[in-house]
Amino acid sequence: MRHTTCGISMLSAILVAAAALAGCSGTPAHPSPGPVQDAGTQDVVATLDGADVGVADSAEDAAVDSAQDSADLADVAGDAPTSTWSAKCFVCHGDAKRNDPAPPFDLNGDSDTTFPGVGAHSAHVTPSTWHATVACTECHPVPAKYPDPGTPTHENGTTDLVWGPLAKSGTFDFKALTCSNVYCHGGSLDGPKAGGTVLHTPMWTKVDGTFNACGASCHTNPPGGKHPQNNACPTCHGAVIASWDASSNTATWKDKTLHVNGKVDVVALDCTSCHGDPATANPAPPLGTKGETLTTQLAVGAHSKHLTAATWHRDVQCSDCHAVPTSTTHSNGIVDFVWSSVATAGNSSPVFDVSTASCAAAYCHGGTLDGPKAGGTVLHTPIWTKVDGTFNACGASCHTNPPGG
Repeated sequence: MRHTTCGISMLSAILVAAAALAGCSGTPAHPSPGPVQDAGTQDVVATLDGADVGVADSAEDAAVDSAQDSADLADVAGDAPTSTWSAKCFVCHGDAKRNDPAPPFDLNGDSDTTFPGVGAHSAHVTPSTWHATVACTECHPVPAKYPDPGTPTHENGTTDLVWGPLAKSGTFDFKALTCSNVYCHGGSLDGPKAGGTVLHTPMWTKVDGTFNACGASCHTNPPGGKHPQNNACPTCHGAVIASWDASSNTATWKDKTLHVNGKVDVVALDCTSCHGDPATANPAPPLGTKGETLTTQLAVGAHSKHLTAATWHRDVQCSDCHAVPTSTTHSNGIVDFVWSSVATAGNSSPVFDVSTASCAAAYCHGGTLDGPKAGGTVLHTPIWTKVDGTFNACGASCHTNPPGG
C-alpha cells in the first residue's frame, strides 16, 4: 500500500521548488523526502537540517508549523555549495516515528512487503529472538552524512549491494527478487538431511516466515552432509542453544547472539560427546551418534561385547577396527574401518558388509583357521547385530574342539 496524507501536494511542490533553487545555484540538490507521515498528535513528518517539516494537526499549531516550515525550506534552498546536509536517514526512506531508516516506507512511499523497496528490510534489521541482529551494512554501504564522499553512489537511482563481513558474498537477482549464496541464509552450509529441505535462495518480497522456519530454511536439524545425524544440538552447541524439540521444530536459545554470527560455536568436546557414555567416560556405544541404544542397531551392535574385559580372550581394543582419532573433528558421516595387526594376523583381510551387518575373514573370528572337525560347525562370519552368545560359543564359533583340518 502507499502512504498518503492531506497537504502532501502543497508541501511536495514547495520542496521541489526549493530543490530546483538549490540546483540552479550550483548546489547539489537534496534528495526528495520520503512520504510525509502524519504523526497524529505530533507535527513531525520528516526532518531536514534537524528541524521539522510538518503538516499542522490542529489550528492551534498552524501558525507555529507554518513559520517553522518556511524556515526549513528556506534553509534547504539556501545552503551554500560547501554545506553538509545533516538530515536524518529516514527523510527519504524508513519511518520518522520509529526513528528507523529501514523501509517501510520506501522512496515511493510504499509500506507493503510485496514492494521491492520494502521487502524484508524490517525482517532483517529488527532484533530477532533467534539470531544475531543484522546490520544495514551487511547489504549496503551506509553513508555517514549527506553527501558523503565515502559513499559516492548513494542516492544515484541504483540499489547498491555491498556485502558486509557477515554476509561475505552473494548475488541478488533483481528480476526474480532472490538472494543466493550468502552466509546469512545458509549459503556456506551443506544440503539437507535425508528427507529434509532447505531454502538457501530466499525471495526478498515473500515475508511470511517461510525463509526463517527452524530446521527447514538454512539447515535441517540435524544438518545434512558430514554433520553427525544427531539432533541433540546442545551437546555440541550448548553455548548457543538450550534445547531442540524435534516434534514441534522449536528451539530454546541460550544465547541467540551466537546464532548466525559468522562462526560455528562449539563447546569443548571429548570422545563421549557424540557417542558412548559420558557418565563412565566410555566412548563405545551405546549411545550411538543418533541416540541408538539397542544392540540390534548398527551403531551399537556388539561394541560393548567386544570391548568389555573377557575371561577367555585378549581384551579387544577400539583400534582393532577403527583409527582412533586424536580430536573431535573426525566426524564425516561414514564409519571408517582400519584393521589392526591383530585383526589382519595370518594374512587375513577383514571385510565388514554394512548391508548384512556381517564381518568376514577377520583373524579374531577364526578367519585363518581350518574348518570344523567332522560333525562340528564354526561361525567365521559373525553378524554384528546378533549379540546373544552365538558367535562366541566355545568349540562352535572360531573353531571346534579339536579343530578340523
